[in-house]
Amino acid sequence: MNFIFSFLIFCFVCFFGVVLYRKTLKRLNFYKDFCVFCGSLETQISFFQNKIYDIIKLQKFKSDFQNVLNVFLKKEEINFEEINFLSEQEKQDICLFFKKLGRTNAQNEQNEIKKYEQNLNKKIDDIKNVELKKSKLKLSLFIMFGLFVFIMML
Repeated sequence: MNFIFSFLIFCFVCFFGVVLYRKTLKRLNFYKDFCVFCGSLETQISFFQNKIYDIIKLQKFKSDFQNVLNVFLKKEEINFEEINFLSEQEKQDICLFFKKLGRTNAQNEQNEIKKYEQNLNKKIDDIKNVELKKSKLKLSLFIMFGLFVFIMML
């Protein structure tokens, strides 16, 4: 009985480490898809001169970024309740980006998208180099702590 209880505590502690790690991975995938979207948007505007809503309808992503695009297509306010891995400032920046879409001529639109894409690439690099390493460390620490508690309870 003591072994089972100790094992359950170990699993519970490890679960928190996995949740933190997955949160960072979801954030990374969200920004990667956002960067791909910006590149596609820029290409579609420059070469095909398609309308923004037509371009967005063609986009298919597996991350939570698809939810943001779907809400934008419905012309509703973007709701970030399901996307809890972004900070408030990041959420405001994303809303501002989508509010600016389609408000200027094609050349200015392309320049704005390029600038935003560069910022996204910097953010992706930061997540890969800093946050992902930190979350791997946190996962390892949670597993070690779980093992420590497991051994101590036996």
